[in-house]
Amino acid sequence: MTDIQVLTVKDLKRAYQGSWYFIAGTGDPLEDWVEGYEKALAQHEVGKPTAWFKVSGETINRFAESGGTYLIAEHNQFKPDLTCLMFPLDGLGAGLPMFKLGMQDRWFDDVIQNMRRI
Repeated sequence: MTDIQVLTVKDLKRAYQGSWYFIAGTGDPLEDWVEGYEKALAQHEVGKPTAWFKVSGETINRFAESGGTYLIAEHNQFKPDLTCLMFPLDGLGAGLPMFKLGMQDRWFDDVIQNMRRI
């Protein structure tokens, strides 16, 4: 079974700076999501994430607000009880961007930049 670590607001700075892969709105059990993504990544010869992290919508909203800018509007915030999965890009292949497009996922830094007023 894959260990899924919980991220705090402080942890999200690392995810933001590293432009981690971001999966919004996952369900339970999270292990099924991880297993499904790992199988799909292997099929696309992208590789396997070195670690998996979960984060709540509430934590993401607090991180976006902590950046010294304000959220554009409340409708751009995540629902507080939403569960999201993330992983760093370490060791993954060049096919990851095309995989991300096919899965309709995003990079975490793009999510935060879209939440903040420019």
